[in-house]
Amino acid sequence: MTLQNVGTISVDGYQANDNGGIGLNVVPASGTVSVSNSQFNHNSLVVPTTTTPRPGVIFNGLRSGLTLTNVTANDNPIDGIIVNNALGQIVASGISASGNPFSGLFVDNGISGHQASLTLTDSNLSNNGRNGLMANVQSAVTILRTHFDSNGPQADQ
Repeated sequence: MTLQNVGTISVDGYQANDNGGIGLNVVPASGTVSVSNSQFNHNSLVVPTTTTPRPGVIFNGLRSGLTLTNVTANDNPIDGIIVNNALGQIVASGISASGNPFSGLFVDNGISGHQASLTLTDSNLSNNGRNGLMANVQSAVTILRTHFDSNGPQADQ
């Protein structure tokens, strides 16, 4: 499912497993985005028009906050969850992102002016090929009660 140029988004109880592309693709959203009690597992290695692997979930260019609660993104062909260029606070709780070749959760807010903070609690980001969490954040990062076990050769950053 792709949601593009929309305002506030609330997704609850959504399942996007074993698809031929990204489980959920949000680009961009002007309002807050909330995803809860949802699964994005085993999605396709490639989209038919490209050879580029896709994640389970991607949020790109969010203009307000992002809340992820009880979201699972396992065994996708690249990262489990990607957040790029977000404004506002990113709050993730109860995340399970394991078995992804790159990162369980990848947050890249390295662009000037994208000052979103990251709070990650009660999550399991384990058994990924590179990192449980890769965070390029220019604001506060808070991690509580989260497991990063048996990830690949690069240390969690």
